Amino acid sequence: MTLFITRPEPDASLTVDTLRQEGLDAAASPLMTTRFLSAPMPDLPENSILVFTSANGVRAWSALFNIKRPAFTVGEATAATAREAGLEVEACAGGDVDALFDTLCQLSAGRPVCHIRGRHSTGQLTQRLRSEGIKADAVELYEAEAARALPANLREAITAGGHDVGVFSPRSMRLFLDLVRSEGLGAQVG
Repeated sequence: MTLFITRPEPDASLTVDTLRQEGLDAAASPLMTTRFLSAPMPDLPENSILVFTSANGVRAWSALFNIKRPAFTVGEATAATAREAGLEVEACAGGDVDALFDTLCQLSAGRPVCHIRGRHSTGQLTQRLRSEGIKADAVELYEAEAARALPANLREAITAGGHDVGVFSPRSMRLFLDLVRSEGLGAQVG
């Protein structure tokens, strides 16, 4: 049985490599492609905090601006990407936006927050921080563009049966199901 990983690259291949190191059969089958967006440079006072809810946000920030400020991240994978980009990770939350919100409320100490995010974002982090009196802004620096068709290796596996598909977000699940239905493979997916 092969586990198909639907994350955008480079995360799909990184996940596949990790799974293979654990002895599992895995293949990359991205359902989205990450594209960086052009955006004006945000106003960042010297004491600002950069907040990242994904590794793609770190990659986009580094590619477009590469200005160093202390970083708060949603989880360890995002923190590792931030460190690789030369950012000082001041805090790493427990892996979800609620834990990140709690961490920021406890540790931001009156500093302004700049949330680097994608176009499709959940959790309403910036609005929630503002409701707690924290100066917070969001900057959309990337978009995960949906595939128009299932990747060939995934389509073939669904047709053959006996494989698992790893999806990592509600949006990915909706996209996967939409593509399966549009390609007439709904009966093969249980």
